[in-house]
Amino acid sequence: FGICLATNQNLAQLVLDQNGIGNIGAAAIGSGLRQNQTLQQLGLRYNRIGNDGAVALAQGIKDNACLMRLALWNNDIGPEGAIAFGKALEHNTRLQQLGLRRNPIGEEGVVGLARGLATNTSLLRLGLSHAQVGDTGAAALGDMLTCNSRLEQLGLQHNHIGDSGVIELAKGLKDNQSLQQLHLYHNQIRNDGAAALGEQLSTTKRKILTHLSLHDNDVGEIGLSILTSALQDSTIQHLTLHGNPGYDETFFPVATTTTTAPSSVIVLTPQNSNDDSLQLFPQDPLGKSQDDDKSKSNATHVGYNNEDKNDNENHVVNGDSNPGVNPGVNTNDFGKEITD
Repeated sequence: FGICLATNQNLAQLVLDQNGIGNIGAAAIGSGLRQNQTLQQLGLRYNRIGNDGAVALAQGIKDNACLMRLALWNNDIGPEGAIAFGKALEHNTRLQQLGLRRNPIGEEGVVGLARGLATNTSLLRLGLSHAQVGDTGAAALGDMLTCNSRLEQLGLQHNHIGDSGVIELAKGLKDNQSLQQLHLYHNQIRNDGAAALGEQLSTTKRKILTHLSLHDNDVGEIGLSILTSALQDSTIQHLTLHGNPGYDETFFPVATTTTTAPSSVIVLTPQNSNDDSLQLFPQDPLGKSQDDDKSKSNATHVGYNNEDKNDNENHVVNGDSNPGVNPGVNTNDFGKEITD
């Protein structure tokens, strides 16, 4: 298969989810990626790929000049594999989306991944939910954000991140000039962490963050008050706070129009939080490009487990509420769900 991939001149999208590919299969694909010049999207979710397979895939994308989207959800990739991807990203200048959700990457792996991202100039979206990021990993990503000027969306939900981690992460936001969406819901953030986010976002040199998801943490009323007050002079358009101990709909209205911010600050409630605005990629995930237009005419799509599109979209919005069930992959919706 690796030889076929290396010599194929037509395939633009390949989805091989739930095929038991494992390390040997991943190594073959990685070998093929070293020479392939057409593949733009690759889905390898639910395939029992471990560190050896991840290292091989990372070697494959290191000098690959065409792959734009890579989804590796629900595999067995640990620290070693994540570090390998970090090293690959130091050299790769094409990959724009990387989904590593539900892999036991751990803090050590995130540190290595962040090290590579610090100098990367191509990656736009990174999904690390359920990846055991922790406070050390969050701090490493904060350091990365002080250097990286390309990443636009970062998913860190369900990662046991507490105040110490988010305080360091927030420091990276102060000088960052690219991040537009940050998802931190279902962590362990309290008042100090929320206050730190508000402080850094209100004093950042170039206000650019538009989406901040903080629902289902441990923030009290004091922390939420400090945060929302600080964000009145920010670019935040969508802010989710429900599920925190201090959240009260009577105190935090559904929509508050500010006089100083360039757009409204919207506090989404559980009833209206299933809006397309919470999806990482509500429209075309990368915007139109010449490469995308070219691929439409000669793309060969290979997909498995294609199920109802609506089920797939609900899975994206609701944050994998039923992780034991693979919601399926819709090849036309590939980019929208790749790094949630």
